[in-house]
Amino acid sequence: MSSCGARRSVCLRRRGGRGGAARRNPRGRRRTAGYRRREELFAGAVGATSFPGVPPQVRQRDDTTSGLSRATLGAAPPLAVPTAAQTFELSRCRGTSVRPDAGRCILLRAPDSVSHQSGGKGRRQMTKRERVRAIFGRRQADRTGFWMGRPRADSWPAYFSAFGLSTEEEVRQMLGDDYRWIIFQGTCYKHPEGKPIFVNPRQSEGLSAPGALADCDSVRQVEELEWPDCSYLDFSEWLSALRSAGDVYRASGFWCQFFHDVANLFGMENYFVKMLTHPDVVHAATRRVVDFYLEANRRLYALAGEMIDGFFFGNDFGTQRGLLVGPSLLREFVFPYCRELVEQAHRHGYQVILHSCGAVRPIIPDIIAMGVDVIHPLQARAAGMDAESLARDFGGAISFMGGIDTQHLLVHGSPEEVRSEVHRVRRLLGPHYVVSPSHEAVLPNVPPGNILAMARAAAE
Repeated sequence: MSSCGARRSVCLRRRGGRGGAARRNPRGRRRTAGYRRREELFAGAVGATSFPGVPPQVRQRDDTTSGLSRATLGAAPPLAVPTAAQTFELSRCRGTSVRPDAGRCILLRAPDSVSHQSGGKGRRQMTKRERVRAIFGRRQADRTGFWMGRPRADSWPAYFSAFGLSTEEEVRQMLGDDYRWIIFQGTCYKHPEGKPIFVNPRQSEGLSAPGALADCDSVRQVEELEWPDCSYLDFSEWLSALRSAGDVYRASGFWCQFFHDVANLFGMENYFVKMLTHPDVVHAATRRVVDFYLEANRRLYALAGEMIDGFFFGNDFGTQRGLLVGPSLLREFVFPYCRELVEQAHRHGYQVILHSCGAVRPIIPDIIAMGVDVIHPLQARAAGMDAESLARDFGGAISFMGGIDTQHLLVHGSPEEVRSEVHRVRRLLGPHYVVSPSHEAVLPNVPPGNILAMARAAAE
């Protein structure tokens, strides 16, 4: 019996080859290939040079380590394939038994999904949508929420291989993910010439590269730039995804990253300098960008109605050590426009989640004052973003989502260490807290087993 209190595992030994008679589980159900795949979750040949779903060029991993796999794919980061030690450690956390046998670690029981228990005796278990709405509204919920984040495209193959699943939604369902970020900002803009929303031909050269407004010194030049046209917006794919989302919290709306859009148009250094030398030009450019987002969201909200629960938008104001620009400049050139977006969402009955990476602690009072309901992603290792001080100074005034360190813990830690950290952060930030990585774009160097450990700990 594991520490998670799971029912006794049943030892399922592999017999015969693919052509053998179909085996049945102890309850008499026919065991399909998918069921057998779940029996071998996180299984891998000890010392082998490959793993199901891993390209053959992956180098041999070192199974003597208890940390990350040593596998590498060319010059890419280490591939997130659990070692035998990680597999066994994970099994202890998730209530399964693992037996090393003939060079393989066989998972003896793999549940179809993370189980959720109600938060107290006699308390009705909420739906996922109800749960997150309550947490973000700072009301009583049955338990902590969970969002696995939005792993990068090159991270998903490891999850499919590890969990024996084939789609992102299947993985989320298995993990008990309460939250869906539904956005098609990049594909809904159908310019007849294929142009992006904001044209900036030098953006690929880097954030500080001079943009289309690099030499702009008058409002007239701002007005002469080609600005996006909302008549090119097509929401059909977006609305279809909202309709089919099911019982989950639906976070949507345009990302509205106007702070970054304006920085791209000027070049980041030029942008910050022009705040001081040409404030009218900066305001004029920001006005045009934000007006597009306000109109785009107005059209989307009119069509989506109650299919959306929360407006999720992002502007990264911080670095690992501090803010990109001083609070006084943010209050003059950025926050008034944020407030317009927040108030628009609130008028439609939507909660507001602000994503801002980095050390943003000095401006959290401003974020609260502009009406934001939730702050994300709580970059745990950034200066001043520790859960203890955030809970002490801002607990009860705003809800939190994130905070489980993706810079070190989820990459290098064991599943048991992840579980312990989830419990610690939840004790500090709860009850108005959704467990999630400290950055949503989970990279391929995070083992799937650690994401599973995070999900299970959130549900405990």
